[in-house]
Amino acid sequence: MKTLINTIRSHFKDSVAIALITISAILFYLPLFRDISHGIPRVDWCGIYPYIDFFRISIIKYHQFPLRIPHFEGGYPFIGFPYDISLSPLMLIVLAFGAIEGTKITIFLIVLCGALSLFYLTRYQLRYNLAGSLFSTLAFLFCSWGPCQYMQSNYEKLYFYFLPLLIVFFIKSIRDKKFIFFTSVVMSIIAVSTGSILIPIVIFLFLFACLHAVYREKSRRIKVNTRFPVVFALIMLITLLISMVKILPMHQLLARKDIPFIHFPYENDYSKIAKTIVATGRDVNPKKLHGWLFRTDSFRFIKSCHFPFEYGYSRDINSKKPYNRSFKTGSFTVTPDQDDYTQMYFGYIPVILAALGCFFYWKKIWRYIILSIISIIISFGPHSPVDIFKWIWHLHPYVHSIWRMDEYFTFQIFFLISVISGRFFSVLDLRERRKFLWLLIPVAIFSLNNMFWLNQRFLENRIHLKDRSEFSFQKEFFHVKIKDYIGFPEPYQIDQYYYAQSNIGLIDWLFGNLAIKTNVTPKYMVRERDSRFLPSELDKLEANPAYRGEVFFQNEENQAQLQYFSPNKIRVSVHLQRADTLIINQNYHQSWRTNVGKLPKRGDGGRLAVVLDDPGDYMIQLTYVPVEFYRGLAISIISLLLAYYFTVYKTRNDATRRDRKAV
Repeated sequence: MKTLINTIRSHFKDSVAIALITISAILFYLPLFRDISHGIPRVDWCGIYPYIDFFRISIIKYHQFPLRIPHFEGGYPFIGFPYDISLSPLMLIVLAFGAIEGTKITIFLIVLCGALSLFYLTRYQLRYNLAGSLFSTLAFLFCSWGPCQYMQSNYEKLYFYFLPLLIVFFIKSIRDKKFIFFTSVVMSIIAVSTGSILIPIVIFLFLFACLHAVYREKSRRIKVNTRFPVVFALIMLITLLISMVKILPMHQLLARKDIPFIHFPYENDYSKIAKTIVATGRDVNPKKLHGWLFRTDSFRFIKSCHFPFEYGYSRDINSKKPYNRSFKTGSFTVTPDQDDYTQMYFGYIPVILAALGCFFYWKKIWRYIILSIISIIISFGPHSPVDIFKWIWHLHPYVHSIWRMDEYFTFQIFFLISVISGRFFSVLDLRERRKFLWLLIPVAIFSLNNMFWLNQRFLENRIHLKDRSEFSFQKEFFHVKIKDYIGFPEPYQIDQYYYAQSNIGLIDWLFGNLAIKTNVTPKYMVRERDSRFLPSELDKLEANPAYRGEVFFQNEENQAQLQYFSPNKIRVSVHLQRADTLIINQNYHQSWRTNVGKLPKRGDGGRLAVVLDDPGDYMIQLTYVPVEFYRGLAISIISLLLAYYFTVYKTRNDATRRDRKAV
């Protein structure tokens, strides 16, 4: 009876703690929900919201899954873009609430999921006392790393907050097969949504599995449990197969010859990448790490470093003027209001508690201590005596897209500090040491309160945008092109947002450095801030004399009229007097199909074209059918069903049979 009462009491306390964590998360992220429909913290978000909103409109209005986006670059195979989140189940939130509102709600839920998972990890897997688990969780929640990533519009990097959940599922999957399935599903969500963010997460889980495979028996003999790396390999295999719906189209896009590089022309040369990491301030070193942990204003400023227009940019950190461009011999300087924010402020108390936890309880958390050391060494990159990142970088060309060490390898550090800091509270488990309670608890509360108020400021909204008009497709769809485009998107991102809102394509849309070559003809030539003339004052834009329409024939005696325009289908009525080629002012792609005529390979100068031989009146329907996507979708669905059957359904049935035999 006494045991039952203690269990109920323990569960009640844990429930109260979970409620406290949830309330704390709501209060901390409350600035996100002020002016929820309009608040944007940074101009960079203007380059993200349009294609998130595009997903919603394509589903709701046209009942089409957005396999391509006609607004970007003259028609972009967006399903293959590594950072497109259309395939993520979390897009259901965007579908329900809208791009801006849904994104904010998604960010909050991801962070809350990470915090609750960390509480479960420390409380039920590492067996911390309630105070220790609560402190670890709140320190993790209030750390400035997540708000800083939000501030600098790194939406995809917030998926790092799924790491605690992955660790919990991975630990449980060692004994229960069904968690192999759950771990793989979470991993696949990250894989189809975040591009190269998956790489550091896989590296961390691999190291986690290897360290947990090693253990010491009571006889002090060191042994290896191969089940950990085997389960890890199985999870990676299932994740790979489930994610084929994204991997195959992505591979097709990245293999295109008209995408010459992702970030730099020398990105396959590590020696130059290592110099670029340092030159642009994307490196991590002991001094920076100290500043990020203990200083409240240690924002990362890009060093004064010059690159050619298409390869990078430099920043004048001394100027306090608003945004200004100053051109100098093949490079340009950007002033500080474009600065990136990178810090993970804890203050001294959580770090000291983590150090004390390492010192007094190293036998219980030695794996997490080693993980911390390895994570720091990897993050130091070229500054490290042993450049582990260099080894990782040479594993696969896809890793070459990673060069911002301060963004890809710092989450692991603050996550592990949070975990380890709560272990020191085990000092309260011994009765003779409970006198420390009156000192430790107030110090912990003071520390968390300090983190809360200092780090919440990064969530404040600073820019407000409103919809110009309904985002919808019309027959009057057309493209614009920026005059004197320099290959640097930030000056035009608000314009990009408004062009998308007004259903106007932008040829110079640059996102994720995966721009494709396009030969689409713009209707207007525009400059920065010309979007203010939309949609009613188009006469103030500079007309392009070379523009002949969104659909036209090479021979002017033949007539064509656009009847329907949507992401994956285009219908054109034609009156053909003699054989001719119909030109559609969208990029050619091998996935296009037509019901009349034939599509020439590579189109007409890169544009979509249909060759018609027989005179007459036709209704031509062009349909976008990316075979790689559908092939990947088939593999993903089959793999998902098989994984569920063997790891969940079959396991559950086998357990039921064993229970019946036992009875």
